Amino acid sequence: MRRKIVCDTLPAMNSRVLILLLFSAVLSAQTNVGRISGTVQDSSGAVIPDSALTVTNPATGFKLGGKTDASGSFVLPSVPSGS
Repeated sequence: MRRKIVCDTLPAMNSRVLILLLFSAVLSAQTNVGRISGTVQDSSGAVIPDSALTVTNPATGFKLGGKTDASGSFVLPSVPSGS
């Protein structure tokens, strides 16, 4: 009889563990940094390779520089949020 009770509670325990894992994954995904990516183009739409760029937060004075690649694309992976 005791064995049956343990077996009956295992699915409930598995559900609780699964829910905890899902919530911990969601909570760990929250962060205070973001990512900015794009392509630098001139007024005719041509890409501009090896172009320097700067992202500035006027409220905090934070500045982050970057450079486009050969195809005019850039990624700034860790831009702090805030104002």
